[in-house]
Amino acid sequence: MNNPTIKPKLARRISGLLLTFYGVGTIIGAGIYVLIGKIAEEAGHYAPYSFLLSAIVVSFSAYSYAQLSRRFPVSAGEPAYVQEAFNNQTLAAVVGWGILLTGVVSAATISRGALGYINVFIAVDTLTGLLIIVAGLTYIATLNVLKAVGVAVIITIIELLGIAIILAVGVPAMDSNALPFHTSAPAPEISGILAGAFLAFYAYIGFEDMVNMAEEVKSPETAMPMAIGAALIISTVLYICVAVVAVTALPIESLAKSDAPFADLVAHTGAFPVSAITLISLIAVINGALVQIIMGARVLYGMGKRQLAPALMATVHKRRYTPVIATVAVGLTVFIFAVAFPLKTLAEITASIVLLVFICVNASQSAIAYQQGPHYSYRVWIPALGVLLSAGFLSVQWI
Repeated sequence: MNNPTIKPKLARRISGLLLTFYGVGTIIGAGIYVLIGKIAEEAGHYAPYSFLLSAIVVSFSAYSYAQLSRRFPVSAGEPAYVQEAFNNQTLAAVVGWGILLTGVVSAATISRGALGYINVFIAVDTLTGLLIIVAGLTYIATLNVLKAVGVAVIITIIELLGIAIILAVGVPAMDSNALPFHTSAPAPEISGILAGAFLAFYAYIGFEDMVNMAEEVKSPETAMPMAIGAALIISTVLYICVAVVAVTALPIESLAKSDAPFADLVAHTGAFPVSAITLISLIAVINGALVQIIMGARVLYGMGKRQLAPALMATVHKRRYTPVIATVAVGLTVFIFAVAFPLKTLAEITASIVLLVFICVNASQSAIAYQQGPHYSYRVWIPALGVLLSAGFLSVQWI
């Protein structure tokens, strides 16, 4: 018989494999399905290099997240890491609210990106379209975590199918002379590659969300690091392959202006029904918003448990075992941001906040490893390099 005085807790139901698929689905989405055109506008034919540069920068932070999530498998991971490293409640709160804001702005970015694909099917005004998207995703995010994550995993498989289709129809249409490493290719502009890399960085945002599912993962000490590493490697390979195909199969000018780049690429080749790839792209983009709302709710829940947010946010539904109140609060905030800001501005805000959080997380891993010794271990200098790279990358937007 259930004891009414015992508060329900999050249930450990997610396997390592499921977490990996969840992570891939979190990373892949608007970054490649929507922003590939914006990245190509900055970097031109060298867009694949922008993705590669972003992957290198992100890998150092991924190492820190993997190590810290293994030691501290809790929701609201980032503020917990900072608190453990520096014993500073105020800094932990700032980091917690920062990562929560990241999830909200990222979900808003993706929701706006989804409108480009929706309008291929039917003209819908921005307010109505965003309301339908965000309300529907918020409801799914309140469900039992296995159902919510299961939906995300199914959509991830659809995302991967979409990428496979793009590669299949795009490779035969590639112009080999337009390859970035071809002798006839124009000389690369470093500033353009860096600007593209800053936008491409948004495409990698998501692996850090995985740590906030730690209280619902089976054997998180081993599952978390493996899932983070696998998700990041899989996503990087896919991003670079798609970027190479996109910048060589479609004129850069057309790619840069497109609000639905995958649909336009397929239309250009004529090798696959445009409506089908548009639907797949729409589903893939929306999935990114779903996982961001799920993540944001877990961060708000974890902060509520640590008195970094209102205690009401730490309430768990008695039957669904999910933080319903926190989820609804996140969904409402996502809607407000999506209505208020344009796509590119949202992406840039998200990337900036995440880089600031990465600096704090890398510093936390470096400090904890330093305290444990030896002081010059790779466990100290890898995250220290992550701090420098993240700070340097953040400065790119001001160049």
